[in-house]
Amino acid sequence: MAIDDSSTVLELISTALSSKGYEVETAHSGKEGLIKYKEFRPDVVTLDLAMPGMDGYETFASLKRLDNYVNVIMLTAANHSSALQRCLQEGAIDFISKPFNASDLVNTIKRTMESRKYCNHDAAIFFSHLQSKLRHIARDSFFPDSYIELKNIQTIRNLEVDQGRYGAAQGQHYTPSEHDICFVTRITGEREGMVISVIEAAELQYLFGTNDHIENKTPDKATEFFNMINIKVTSELANSTRSNINGEAVMSFVRPGAMGNFWKEAARMWNRIDMGIFEMGYGGKTVPFAIQMCYDGGLFK
Repeated sequence: MAIDDSSTVLELISTALSSKGYEVETAHSGKEGLIKYKEFRPDVVTLDLAMPGMDGYETFASLKRLDNYVNVIMLTAANHSSALQRCLQEGAIDFISKPFNASDLVNTIKRTMESRKYCNHDAAIFFSHLQSKLRHIARDSFFPDSYIELKNIQTIRNLEVDQGRYGAAQGQHYTPSEHDICFVTRITGEREGMVISVIEAAELQYLFGTNDHIENKTPDKATEFFNMINIKVTSELANSTRSNINGEAVMSFVRPGAMGNFWKEAARMWNRIDMGIFEMGYGGKTVPFAIQMCYDGGLFK
């Protein structure tokens, strides 16, 4: 079910999901959404955060009173981050930033339907708070006019590896591209795991303007940048989980699809991944990158 005060957005959602075989109900307000939820009990609700009258937060709270296990995906603009964090804290399973495209919506709904417990709430809150910290790193030390925005969050449990890719038995797989570059920091101390930043080589070349042969060696500035990001992730993990943990940058490598042994070892040692997918805007272009946390399940609930 889609709840949004925009008829255009409702039509987009309805068309995109109906074309993939999903049955879709729509509501133009929070009040109408509550009535229809009681009648239809949908598997997933997409909920606009900024609506007149009963806004998304109030609607979500009312949906939770109706059904404590309701699966809600928030639709939100970037300037609603504080209200979004409240919703994630209360149990919203995911969010999609506006404007969005139909394929992103369909893929998010599909993953939600497959797992019925799409992402870890504590990890979602963590990545949401981390966004501003990463912006400061980028602006203060490397890209003064840049911005960083969190676009999506994924949790993959019960890792398995097959020909260099890893994921979950339910069909969730993260497949590293042959053109990706990975920067790895090991978590040590009371907890163990890894933080891995992943970015395509072409995007790295755009950001750092290097003429180096990226297949053989990552540029020093890029390594410094992503090592700083990974260490910041580790320090924020220590603060949020009240754990005595440290981060040590151990390597960067290219062509991760060929690093089968590395992923197999990761899957053997750590049984889940929480992944934040970010976009950095710089010089008129948006550059996607991902931050993955691989660990034994002891960092978040």
